[in-house]
Amino acid sequence: MAALLVNSFTINSTHIVAFLQNTGAALVEITSAYVNGLITAIVNLVKIAPNAVGAVILTGSFLAGNTYNVKLGTIFNTEVTFQASF
Repeated sequence: MAALLVNSFTINSTHIVAFLQNTGAALVEITSAYVNGLITAIVNLVKIAPNAVGAVILTGSFLAGNTYNVKLGTIFNTEVTFQASF
């Protein structure tokens, strides 16, 4: 299995970029993304090797002063969730 940790993220008015670390022993692919419960486009194909860090780039319209709930789904039907404030 795979275990993903959020190393860091950046956010601006059009993108959220999350840097995820795969601490597990299997390759992980990010298959879905939601921001505040709404499906969100993933710009890049994300496959993260064991013991590596990968970037997930999400598009949207983000406003300063707001906090966004981000949920990323993987091929293993596991989720990574975090809050991104702009």
